Amino acid sequence: MFGMYVTDKQALSAPADRLAGAHSTAKVDSLVRADGVAGVVGLVGADGVARVDSLVGADGVAAVDELRDRVEIVDALYRFGLGQDLRDRELLASAFAETAELDFGPAAARWGGEAPLMTGRDLIADTITGLFAGRVDTTHVVTNPRIHIDGDSARLTALVEAQHLLTGDHGTHALLKNVYDVVLIRDGTRWVVRRMRIENIWYTGDPTAIFGP
Repeated sequence: MFGMYVTDKQALSAPADRLAGAHSTAKVDSLVRADGVAGVVGLVGADGVARVDSLVGADGVAAVDELRDRVEIVDALYRFGLGQDLRDRELLASAFAETAELDFGPAAARWGGEAPLMTGRDLIADTITGLFAGRVDTTHVVTNPRIHIDGDSARLTALVEAQHLLTGDHGTHALLKNVYDVVLIRDGTRWVVRRMRIENIWYTGDPTAIFGP
């Protein structure tokens, strides 16, 4: 009543041009190959490798590559935050280059605290996990990323809202709204942090109970 219904196997196996009309460009075999692998002719070759350039051309490939880079750049910040939240040192460390620097000093200065510059991936990961392990529960939310890519380096700024609660007393907390200024470098197919500077916009609670004086 409201359209064409296909009710038998023979109809389901009919060529796409019979179902879609003689002038239609739809092709069922363009969506599912004979071996059952989903694909689109021109997008997936016989070797199963995606051919994005068949769809978008050379300029489009560059655009797709940049979009992929942008996703990977922000993912470095996600790994940093989630590594803390899950108490996963390996995940946290994966966000950084071997010789990375992390400067939390500007944020700490907002509440009269001090934080020395951390240099080196292992020192950063060990310091942060050691500070929170068994003592502080955290959640990090990353928003408003802005990215500039220059070859194999990139600049990222983002807002990060970080909640910190004492594990034994969630009534004691520090909620921080921070600006992250991050320089990243390409590492194979992913991006890692070379330098990270964290400044605080506002906070509530008692940061000294979380981070110390």
